[in-house]
Amino acid sequence: MVASLPSSGEIFLPNGNKITAVDTEIPYDSGYNFRYRPPLNANGNSVDTFDVYALDGVTDVRSIADATLTININAVNDPPFSHTYLNQTVQSGVPATGILELKGYDIDEGDSISKYFITTLPSQGSMFQITAEGAYGSQITDVSSPVELTTTKVGYLYTGQETTVSSIGKLNDDR
Repeated sequence: MVASLPSSGEIFLPNGNKITAVDTEIPYDSGYNFRYRPPLNANGNSVDTFDVYALDGVTDVRSIADATLTININAVNDPPFSHTYLNQTVQSGVPATGILELKGYDIDEGDSISKYFITTLPSQGSMFQITAEGAYGSQITDVSSPVELTTTKVGYLYTGQETTVSSIGKLNDDR
């Protein structure tokens, strides 16, 4: 039986139901198993604790003392995140060009982003490698295997249709 809840994480029965109250039974048919979910990015020794107790199978008498479970979490190398770009502007007109800076971060202390990959091509334009000198290089035409970029920048050439939605005009959106 659960005598106290974790102070920062969550515990779940094997069926996925979250344990939200003390005196919740951890059933025998589960082998007394449960799952623990730590807070995001928690790691180290004694991250969390909670207490359990036992009941006598014949008399239902509670154990004399609670047992304290201490949760230790080994650090793992989390994957990096890339930023989603919305409303990036390129010069007006058709064709239109622009150089986009790719950005991302790695939550692990000391880790940096070492490479960026293009996995989807734009629907109304073309993408290009940008050289170390800042010039348009090779066109990226196939992403069946991710294209490793030589810099953190990509060139974009818009070749879609221009539509006017206001007095200043706006190009079609691209993905």
